Amino acid sequence: MTALPRFDFGNDFSAGTAGQDRIVLRRAEWEAEGAAREAAGYARGLQVGAAEEAASVNALLAAALDQAAAGLVETAQTLAARQQESDARAARMALALARKLACRIETDDPFGGIEQAFLALLIDLRHENEVAISLHPDLIETARARLTALCHARLAGFALRFLPDAALPPGACRIEWSCGGLIRDPAAIDAALATLVDDALPATVKEPAA
Repeated sequence: MTALPRFDFGNDFSAGTAGQDRIVLRRAEWEAEGAAREAAGYARGLQVGAAEEAASVNALLAAALDQAAAGLVETAQTLAARQQESDARAARMALALARKLACRIETDDPFGGIEQAFLALLIDLRHENEVAISLHPDLIETARARLTALCHARLAGFALRFLPDAALPPGACRIEWSCGGLIRDPAAIDAALATLVDDALPATVKEPAA
C-alpha cells in the first residue's frame, strides 16, 4: 500500500527547526508556578475582603457613634429639663415657705418690717430736718417709741412726724422726706416676688398650695 502524500503547503517542518521558540517546563515547575499564581490570587482576595470588611466595620462604628451622640444629646436635654423643673419646684416651695414665714412674722410683729425699712434709709436721711411716716393708727405709738429710740442710738438729728392712715394695712407705711419717699406694701412685695418666680421658672411647675 502506497503512503499518502502529506500536504505541507510549502512549509519546511524538517528536524532542523524543531523545538525553536518553545518553553519547556518540567511538571514540578509547572505545578509550582500554578500554586504561586493561586496563592497570589488568594492573597489579593484576602486583601480586598479585609478592606471591604474594614469599610463595613467603620461604617457601622460611625452609625453607632452618631446614634450614641444623638442619645446623649437627648439624655442631656431630658436631664436639663428635669433639673429645671426640680429647681422651679424648689424655688416655688421656698417662695411658699417665705410667704408663710412672712405672715407669721407680720402677725407676731406687724411693725418689724417698717422698722427695717426705716433703718435701711437712715444713711440717706442724715441731712434731713424732718421725716414723715404714715402708717396704720394702731401702730403709731409703737412707731413713735421704737423709731425715736433708733434715731437716738444712730445719732440721727432730724425730727420725726407720725401720720395715722387707716387705709394702710398693718405692715405697710409711707416714709417721706424733702427730696424723696418710700412706700412699703407687703402685698406688692409678695406680688413682685411671685412675678419674678413666674418669669424665671417654667410655667408647667405649679406653685405649692399655701
